[in-house]
Amino acid sequence: MNYIELEEDIQAGLKKFDRRILCASIITILATVLGFFYYDYSKQLSSADLIGNMIEGRARNNQKEALLMLAAANAQNSFEAVALYDQHGKRYFHLPADLNPEFFRQDGLWNSLLYITIERPFYFSEENPSEVAGKIVFVYSTLPTWIGIAFLLFISYFLFYRPGKVRLKAFILEKLKAVSEKVKVKDIAGQVRHDWKSVKQGILAVAETSEGLAIDERETLLLGINRMDGLLSDLPDDENVLDQNTSSTQKAPVYIHPGTDLDQVVREKRISSRLSHCKQIDLTIQSEAFGAYLRFSSIDFKRIVGNLLKNSLEAIDERACQDQKDFLGKIHVFLSLGTDCIVLKVQDNGIGITKEQLSLIGKNRFSTKTNGEGRGISSARKKVERTGGTLTIVSTPCLETTITIELPRPDNLPWTTQFLDLADAKEIVILDDDPSDLDKTYNAVFSGIKNRVVRIRKFTTIDEFKKWLRGTELSTPVVLLIDYDLGDPLENGISISQQCKLMQRIYLVSNRYDDPLVQEQVAKSGLQIIPKPVISNFPLSI
Repeated sequence: MNYIELEEDIQAGLKKFDRRILCASIITILATVLGFFYYDYSKQLSSADLIGNMIEGRARNNQKEALLMLAAANAQNSFEAVALYDQHGKRYFHLPADLNPEFFRQDGLWNSLLYITIERPFYFSEENPSEVAGKIVFVYSTLPTWIGIAFLLFISYFLFYRPGKVRLKAFILEKLKAVSEKVKVKDIAGQVRHDWKSVKQGILAVAETSEGLAIDERETLLLGINRMDGLLSDLPDDENVLDQNTSSTQKAPVYIHPGTDLDQVVREKRISSRLSHCKQIDLTIQSEAFGAYLRFSSIDFKRIVGNLLKNSLEAIDERACQDQKDFLGKIHVFLSLGTDCIVLKVQDNGIGITKEQLSLIGKNRFSTKTNGEGRGISSARKKVERTGGTLTIVSTPCLETTITIELPRPDNLPWTTQFLDLADAKEIVILDDDPSDLDKTYNAVFSGIKNRVVRIRKFTTIDEFKKWLRGTELSTPVVLLIDYDLGDPLENGISISQQCKLMQRIYLVSNRYDDPLVQEQVAKSGLQIIPKPVISNFPLSI
């Protein structure tokens, strides 16, 4: 459905809404009228029955006294008229006395609407109490009932129905307008995705074929493409345009590894900042923080860190322009563990923020930059606080600015580990289907144990590994480092690890460390995950 079709459907829906409101109003009015009349009739019927019983008892002793009671009943119970008939239908008494006898015939629509007749049998003889001696006819006016109904409808219409309909219609229009805007955004998003595909193919072609690009520059291009894909995944599509909870920033967050995401963003910024006055971007990850995970969106986390680094780079350039051109800017990113949180700090020696500016940051789109919109810090603070975290800024102009983010640290994640335990290991077995990873990825692991006599075995296929496993007795302590994806559609690192119960320790070293499905499988299997991108820096216990 496109934007124009949705607008037409909205108009048609509003007309249908008005018709349904009209039908509901008519039904409500009819139910109100019937309810009022039923209540009034029941009340008058009970009164007539009570009066009839009293008159019967008195009439057996004194007919004159009974007629006086009939007159009193007419006066006290607001009956318009009362008449007494014998068993042959002959009326021999009625009140008021000057009333036209034809009144009791109740002919005509007008009389039927304004008057209701109640007839009650009259038993006169004590010798034969079952014999009907006549009847008493009570006539009461429905005019008070009609007046009550009219007053109630008037009050209901002007105090409840009319303003309620206006508010309900305004609420529906507001929601429909929001939906129409989403559909309009979806159309634009679809066009952006379509245009990005051709641009992406061009960038990939340059990254893969250009000989003038350095390895880190090529890697930065690929990281930028992945970041752009992640941003575009936030945009609505045909399936989720009407669902307010489907964008990646609104989905239930997964457990991410902040150290890996930080490393990727910092490496990207190091290359993109070559033309700036910032000559040093350092990343320090506390050893205990390597095994920490966050319940957060990876896209949001990278976006927040990327925006903070961008602000630091701009602050450094601004200070260089004001102070001296040979000024050397520095940015330092820290990741550490707090008592019950993960602490991220970004420090720079840029232009800084004054106390007056600090009080305005995050309010009314305030920005310290000339052309800034104030979205970055404001958006970051909202996302951090939404997860129960905090974002604080401390700044000394032209000296140092520190932005500290504290995020709650989840407890009891059995598939995480703080270090790679190689203590007492006599043999390390690595199973990874990517031959280049066997040396490039694990070099730091090997160098960390170079002073010990440890045998290292490397396998790239499952068959080779199983063949070795069947022919060995595993008499010495063995540590297995195994990838999740092994190029086999039927088996993965977790299923293979189940066949290696005799090994001392087994770690899943994988790029799918933040995949909820993999995390769940690893937890059930009793294994632990080490993110492959940071295995070279992962703390060792030797």
